[in-house]
Amino acid sequence: MNFTELTAFGQRLLRSGLGAPILLMMMLGMMVIPLPPFLLDIFFTSSIFHWPW
Repeated sequence: MNFTELTAFGQRLLRSGLGAPILLMMMLGMMVIPLPPFLLDIFFTSSIFHWPW
């Protein structure tokens, strides 16, 4: 999936009115489903590594 397809998908979600409920469910899922500390460290490190300089 390239960037233009991803952008088009996001636009369809916003127009259909499902963008906010899906985002809310994703946020609640991240708060409810605990991740092991090892995965949290991997995600944190990768987010720093991929930051554009």
